Amino acid sequence: MPASRNDYSPNATIITTGGGGGNIRPRGLISAISEIQQFYVIEGQGQEIPAEFLTLEGSLDFFRIGATSGFKEGLFLILLFPVFSFYLLPFVFNTSDLFLTIVLESVPYFPLIINTLLCIYISRYYVGNLTRKAVNSLFVGRAILLVAKAGFIYIAYYMLFNLSTPERVWAVAQHFNN
Repeated sequence: MPASRNDYSPNATIITTGGGGGNIRPRGLISAISEIQQFYVIEGQGQEIPAEFLTLEGSLDFFRIGATSGFKEGLFLILLFPVFSFYLLPFVFNTSDLFLTIVLESVPYFPLIINTLLCIYISRYYVGNLTRKAVNSLFVGRAILLVAKAGFIYIAYYMLFNLSTPERVWAVAQHFNN
């Protein structure tokens, strides 16, 4: 028999966040957001959940998920941006159509757009002690990895720029020409 809205009491002493038994940890970004939504629903019903309900392990799980998704997004962007900027746009999609050029030049920035939409979506759940702690852990993990990725890209491009003297570029071109 499904539970009705009247079956939930704000004075309940047991807080459940899942239908199954056992301690289920979030596996990815979607499951972490789903768990944040569950915390939001519980706190929205008037139950005061202390921030300590999200244990250190739970906070680190949200941090890990945020860092993993930030790493995957960063890796995708590292591979996508040079391919589009230095190969596809100048040589493959060489077109004079303004709309197509704008669309193709914006493709490498889709991860930034998706990250912005994710922040906007999760911002509605940023209420209560527990949900704030979970959201902060998730986004601190993402932010740290995205900033580290930006630093890595800066250093790699800086080194590549300094190594790219005309003589070295000519030597590489001669090497691949033979």
